[in-house]
Amino acid sequence: MSSHANTSNLVLKITRKRKRGAVEPWKYEYQPTASVEHTFRDLADFQYRPYNSKFVKENLNPFLSFSLNELKKVRISDEPENLEELDLMPPPVFSRTIHPHSYNYRQNTAVVAVASDGVVKFVNRQATTRLNPSAVQWGVDTIPTTPKVDERLQKPEVMEVVGILNSLLEKRPVWTRRALESHLNERQRLAIKAAIPQVAYLWISGPWRDACCKFGVDPRTAPEFGQYQTLMFHFQDKPVSFAARHRAGEEPIKIAENQSSHIFDGKTLNIAGRTFQLCDITDPLIRQLLDQSQPPSSPHGTFGWYTMDTMVKVRKIMRLKLKSLIDGRIPNDTEFTHILESRFDESKSETKEEALTANEEQNVEEKVEDLMKEFLAQSLEQESFGDINEEMSDFEVLVDSE
Repeated sequence: MSSHANTSNLVLKITRKRKRGAVEPWKYEYQPTASVEHTFRDLADFQYRPYNSKFVKENLNPFLSFSLNELKKVRISDEPENLEELDLMPPPVFSRTIHPHSYNYRQNTAVVAVASDGVVKFVNRQATTRLNPSAVQWGVDTIPTTPKVDERLQKPEVMEVVGILNSLLEKRPVWTRRALESHLNERQRLAIKAAIPQVAYLWISGPWRDACCKFGVDPRTAPEFGQYQTLMFHFQDKPVSFAARHRAGEEPIKIAENQSSHIFDGKTLNIAGRTFQLCDITDPLIRQLLDQSQPPSSPHGTFGWYTMDTMVKVRKIMRLKLKSLIDGRIPNDTEFTHILESRFDESKSETKEEALTANEEQNVEEKVEDLMKEFLAQSLEQESFGDINEEMSDFEVLVDSE
């Protein structure tokens, strides 16, 4: 696109002939006076994608075939075009872009050329190392037996934690991450994200959701694995002033330390998380319910190796106890008599509704997982845990300070 105007400027022609081995001098020659000039102040080159072009749709394949015989088949219609469907590119003046884009293409400064076996490859030294954790959903036919080993993750500080986790998994095949961290010091916890995928796989749904399970161990095969099932709770309320509760004459509650934050005793508030394994519940009332339960013939997708009646009661009581601890009060077991005397059975519609209420968080999350099953599978295969580099840098700082 240009604009023209009348002018009387002189035109100077500058030329220089080049010969092999010699360079001729510049020659200057005046041309006749220019009476009209064209000024280009907008883009001189436009691209148009003819998605809806009838001509392109009919003749695209012959042109792309690069075959003379196919090109001979191309015919241009002599019939007059419909003005409302005229097959022409839109005027460039309609474009909203009037200046060229300054892309400033540059190579990433973190990318370097590395020669390996005579082949030069470009490697990004700042790229986040992918952990590639193995993860399964409830209902999967087979479980992982070996890890996806990445040599870049086998650093000395990571392998140290791998050895500790292997010894813990020999004693107990299923753990939550928080329970594993209780056996590590502050320095070792920085490497646990890179260590877990090398020793265990993860459950992303079912009774063992968010648990780390030893490779080759399927907790659905025997009732003794029921003690390792997980319970998840979500609360948005913030703890009240414990000092104020103590002044009011009530028994003050305790805040769990890192080494015991995965244990629920009914009197200690766990701020670090709300995911517990049944084997880590020491509250006498809940413990009695779990110990008296008779396992079913096969594991349930929600209740695992426990009956619906047992798990609904456990969830209801534990949820109310956690809620009381958040409010700064230690509950009394007599408050849950009505729950203990109730009977939750799948055959009764009323108890079905109550069971769903007790399991509302887990059920909602499992529905979301079903809708995003493919997305979860892809993301877990390529999960990078973007803060692994930051945590490794923190690890180096701790080592230097020691």
